Amino acid sequence: MSLSTRCNFWISSSLPAGLLHKLNAKQMNGWFDHANYGLQPEDMSKLKEPMVNDHFPSQILCGAIRMKPQIRRFSESSVVFEDGSIVDELDEVIFATGYSVSFPFLDESIVTVNDNNVTLYKNVFPPHHEKPTMAFIGLVQPLGSILSTSELQVRWATRIFKGTAQLPSVPKMEAHFKKTTELRIKCFGKGRNQTLQSYFIDYMDEVAVEIGVRPNITRLFITDPKVALKVFFGPSTPYQYRLTGPGKWSGARNAILTQWSRTINPARTRVVQRSEGSGSMMRHIFVLCGLTTAFLIGIYCVKCKTTRPGVWILGH
Repeated sequence: MSLSTRCNFWISSSLPAGLLHKLNAKQMNGWFDHANYGLQPEDMSKLKEPMVNDHFPSQILCGAIRMKPQIRRFSESSVVFEDGSIVDELDEVIFATGYSVSFPFLDESIVTVNDNNVTLYKNVFPPHHEKPTMAFIGLVQPLGSILSTSELQVRWATRIFKGTAQLPSVPKMEAHFKKTTELRIKCFGKGRNQTLQSYFIDYMDEVAVEIGVRPNITRLFITDPKVALKVFFGPSTPYQYRLTGPGKWSGARNAILTQWSRTINPARTRVVQRSEGSGSMMRHIFVLCGLTTAFLIGIYCVKCKTTRPGVWILGH
């Protein structure tokens, strides 16, 4: 809820890739330095899905888990690592290599899977069906909640099935799949475990556009500034996609305004009175500076780009 905000996504989308990777690494190391625990990856140039486990670091500290480098080879009952160290008398070896996408109950003419790449329009609809009567729900790996993502996919699929929403033409769906595949490889790499990876808010908004429920932030700031601030700076929860359009919910506004208090409330068995103090002010100043920096970078890029595609004037 803290990380999945429109403000964070807007700033990260505006920053250079190198700076973004450094900021991500700094944020991930905010609780503890992963390098000190042997957890820092060798290749930090690509963004992988974050894993949260509060129990893991303490198990490393007390010796219950030992981090080792890459495996060089196996013998009958031992393993040799790249640093030359050996572990003997192994009982079990578990390969946590991720999932393989397959649909053995479907003919290959219905959906194509090539090394975990599934040809689907926005990860939901096969583009070559004569009629849109099949949808794949949850076949996406967002940097956020899969339940929220699946719910929005279901809302889209049911409207397609009912005929109240339409899919674009086959060439447009193919072009979109090609474009998103290229962008995914650029952001997350070519690994087979990253074939379904996507940015949470970006993907949610893409599906929401198909339904007509994407929140209009500019209009919200004019009509309901209080909610607009929560929508932009607060958690990107499914309530945002119930403010307008099909499936509109009258309780969405209040749910957005109270979502933090309801999230924290179960832990408040002892209420502690405290003031926000200077820390809150510093956070607001930092956010404002980040927004200003991203805005100026965007203006600079627009000014530098010439009318000829692919040509940039540096230092102009």
